[in-house]
Amino acid sequence: MRAFDAATGATKWSWTGDGPGYASPVPFTAGGVRQIVDVTKTKIAGVDAASGALLWSLPLVTPYDQNAVTPAIAGDLVILGGLDQATFAVRPARGADGKWTAARVWDAKSFPMYMSSPVIVGDTVFGLTNRSKGQFFALDVKTGATRWTSPPRQAENASITVAGGRLWCLTSDGTLIVLKADPAAYAEVGRLDVAPSATWASPVLLGPQILVKDVDQLRLVRIG
Repeated sequence: MRAFDAATGATKWSWTGDGPGYASPVPFTAGGVRQIVDVTKTKIAGVDAASGALLWSLPLVTPYDQNAVTPAIAGDLVILGGLDQATFAVRPARGADGKWTAARVWDAKSFPMYMSSPVIVGDTVFGLTNRSKGQFFALDVKTGATRWTSPPRQAENASITVAGGRLWCLTSDGTLIVLKADPAAYAEVGRLDVAPSATWASPVLLGPQILVKDVDQLRLVRIG
């Protein structure tokens, strides 16, 4: 992990405590300290955003070191998961002695995630588990209790974006699945084929249009 000066590109700090994973680092503030939370090859780690000093870490070991789920932030909780792992919540905190700890608050063992990253809307975690050939789910953000699950066989992978009270789920087979961001029940609004080949990149919503990158092209698709 490395930080750069935005004006000059000069390296400000680097942390080399573990090899990289496939997830994106995310900003997080706890105990008044701005941190960068990163999923590495074998762990989840929080480093000081100003200095790059390691504050806390927890093991996160998946088959073939495939840590690909980007963490979601919900207040003082960091929520993430991995292949053959539970979806779980961690609460990093600094003790009176100044040392940091990161306790696992809850585990939802029925919902491992492979490459699809979760999103937070209000007090609900929405995501896609790789179980049952791809199944959307909603969990209580504070307890991890299941709120609903979708029918199975939805997708191998989906990039989930939140906008307008809806979940815009672009699957890896080029299908856009639109769901209500409803904590009470699974509610599908519609489906649209938006690309003829695999879509692994996240979509970009532009009002009534969506930018979709498939294997060969960047497409602008009108929706609605």
